Amino acid sequence: MQLIFLLMCSFIPIIGLIVTLFLYIFNHKSKGITYSIILALFFGLLAYHFIPLKVYDLYRHHQLVQQFMIDSSLTKLIAIIKNSDLEILPILISYLISFTNNKDLLQMIIVTTGYFILFYMMYDYRKKINISNLYFVLIVANIIFGFYLLYFISGLYFYVGIIIFALGFYLDYQKGQRYLPWLCYLISLLFHNSILFPLFILIIYKACKSKFSIKCLLVIILIIIFPKYILEVLSNITNLKLFSNTLYMYNTYLLHNNHMFTHYHGTMFTVEIIKTVLITLISFYYLYKKEESKTNGYIVILLISTLLSMTMSIVMIRFIMLIQFISIPLFLKFNLNKNKNKIFLIIMLLLATIFYFSFFIKTISNQNFGNYFTDRLFQPIFEILKK
Repeated sequence: MQLIFLLMCSFIPIIGLIVTLFLYIFNHKSKGITYSIILALFFGLLAYHFIPLKVYDLYRHHQLVQQFMIDSSLTKLIAIIKNSDLEILPILISYLISFTNNKDLLQMIIVTTGYFILFYMMYDYRKKINISNLYFVLIVANIIFGFYLLYFISGLYFYVGIIIFALGFYLDYQKGQRYLPWLCYLISLLFHNSILFPLFILIIYKACKSKFSIKCLLVIILIIIFPKYILEVLSNITNLKLFSNTLYMYNTYLLHNNHMFTHYHGTMFTVEIIKTVLITLISFYYLYKKEESKTNGYIVILLISTLLSMTMSIVMIRFIMLIQFISIPLFLKFNLNKNKNKIFLIIMLLLATIFYFSFFIKTISNQNFGNYFTDRLFQPIFEILKK
């Protein structure tokens, strides 16, 4: 049966996607991980056919792979790592991909990994709670359609970084594991330096015994207000590239960020605002009810910190997506609360899903996918209809 699904996804991808999604939702308990892998591979195949423009990070990542294709010596690898900061994993992955002589495998592997983690978290948590299929459909649809597929593929490492961070947080506060979460946090940081922002807040939150408090929030706010000076002190004391490079990123993204507005506007900005409203509603509901205090406490603090940081730089809006990922258990569990607020949330989720879907269709229609959708997804259906 699993082989049939794989063949279906290969030859008639759109039908295979629909069938697998159906089984993921209604038959999740027996083969949830298998369905998660197949769904993730679908998005990985889309990424494989993506043709990056020169302004995309993926184009630069492809150039690194090509450098290693020319010279794959360990000397070359070590030299590049020495000139880098903490973002070591992108270099190592590019090095390994170079041995395949197929640079497009880079985005396929990263995107498949990211989506598998997301589908796994939703599947794994759903096993623990009694949730209706309709409500689960809305949550899954919000994650799929509200995620920037184009930006994930074109950027890769920030997005896989926040997904792995969200996995660590899930293992930490939902599964109660001690060491694996910190490994996830470290891996996410090795993918992208900007993970320092949510990780630093998490460390302070844990120092406050994982409890939401005004004192904890004020400490974090003060640090956010004066990050330039703190980074300068840490850079001078430790002489680590991590802090000096982070300071450079701060100066680039926060102090001189006018050009970043061209990337975060219009529909994309609206999508994030809708997410923010939904997360705020669900978070303050749990805060009022004093439920899920450890998980929700961090979400509230990270949300407030992100919104404050956005006043300095619109680029910080990217962390709303991280908050969405770590909020998955809260949205799923909210279904158990028998009250009128649940109906209101379902309506909000439905409206958001419709809006997200239109945004998703616009995204996958991008010409950089190399006509993958018209040639591989929809053409088989047209051929069937003609017969």
